Amino acid sequence: MMGKKRPVCVLEFNHSNIRCCQSEVKRGQRVLAHCFSMPVQEDRDLALSLAAEFRRRYFKPSHPIIVLPRHMASWQSLRLPSQDEAEIRQMLQCHVSRQSAFSGLGSVFDYHRNGQDREGNSLIQVCSFPRQRLKSYFETLDSLGLDPSLVTLNVQGLLQWMLLENNTAMPDSFCLLSREGDCFDLSVISGGRLSFSRSFVSSFIFEQTPSLLLRELKVSLETCRRLGLAVAENRLYVAGKLNAFEREFFLHQDLEIIPAASDLGRLGPSLDSLSLDERLSFLACLGLALNPPENALDMRPPECKQAIREKRISRIWFKTAVYSCALVCGLWCLLSVFILRQAEETMKLRKAWIEMVPLYKEIERQAYVVWIRDKVLSPDLAGFFSDLYGLDFSGTKLVEIKFHASSGISIKGRAKGVESAFLFLQSLKSLPAFQNARIDVLSEEKTGDSSWPVSFHIRGS
Repeated sequence: MMGKKRPVCVLEFNHSNIRCCQSEVKRGQRVLAHCFSMPVQEDRDLALSLAAEFRRRYFKPSHPIIVLPRHMASWQSLRLPSQDEAEIRQMLQCHVSRQSAFSGLGSVFDYHRNGQDREGNSLIQVCSFPRQRLKSYFETLDSLGLDPSLVTLNVQGLLQWMLLENNTAMPDSFCLLSREGDCFDLSVISGGRLSFSRSFVSSFIFEQTPSLLLRELKVSLETCRRLGLAVAENRLYVAGKLNAFEREFFLHQDLEIIPAASDLGRLGPSLDSLSLDERLSFLACLGLALNPPENALDMRPPECKQAIREKRISRIWFKTAVYSCALVCGLWCLLSVFILRQAEETMKLRKAWIEMVPLYKEIERQAYVVWIRDKVLSPDLAGFFSDLYGLDFSGTKLVEIKFHASSGISIKGRAKGVESAFLFLQSLKSLPAFQNARIDVLSEEKTGDSSWPVSFHIRGS
């Protein structure tokens, strides 16, 4: 139910004060981080008082567990002729609604199943709590911006403490008596869960209190026997302080009294300055804070659970949207940085290319001169032109001579006829540079110089 590594905050409400405890996980173990109480003043707003106390102690609760006094709740043991959870809940809803209708106040409830009897009826332990009282608590929490993760009874906290402290030495079924002032809560723990609870207030004189406790204990044990719960009758775990007279009375009844809590001062400095009675009053809060329950009674109304579920979904969507926006922005920033770096590299390369263009042109010109000297022309340039102009030019004349690095030498000229042009081509082939010469262009022009009507373009090898 609660995150194993998340801090757990517990707020216990009662008539006189409010107790707060919070645990944190350090080195793989839960330890007490905060523990304090504040009195409830009727003339002051409870939410404002809590907010001021939280600020003073630098206490920031989140999704707290709310603890309610057992004596304000109603506990009943029922047998229902069904094994279906939906049918059981509908039956209990009708039962609790019918009972709360007599008082004029609504109630919220939760239940535990304790198996079934021989006839196949489900054994149900149902706990109900006045809705109006819960509403005032929820209004206070809403003013503080807190959503409770669990609303349970203080006896559940006592059970969690005993499971934490006496996990190996504790019997499977036992009785637990908790006391706070004149309020007594007698609970039966079976199989690590709350199976039966009975609450009463002692309004008798001092000498009659032990006999009243003994009578209530016998009634509770008889009820447990009828429910099929086997409980040790000569052992009683006590959370609270019994006076010497009460202890002596129980000893005469051959009833072993076992304290539910040892020295609580070792848990932290916040408990060192408190008296024994004050330390024991924090037992329920400590049990829930240091040992969060997995399957406890939850007295939150259905509408509260739905509202908290919707808030949780809204927070999940909001966080998802924020993380998605942050991821998109981060990716966009990385892409922008990558594009800027690429553009910067491109500009550097372009600048270097612009600086190298004149050098490349000079290298190309030098290579062209070397090519003409070594590849196209013979070593004696004058000899090349001497051989060229030693050819038979009858009927032709040269107009232009070009030297190309890739395609050798080209000659443009004019001739008096087509036959004269071909005769000149045959004479050119006697030169080394024109052994594979060919006529690329040969045309006859009717305009211009009528004595040289044919133009030709010869390309060497």
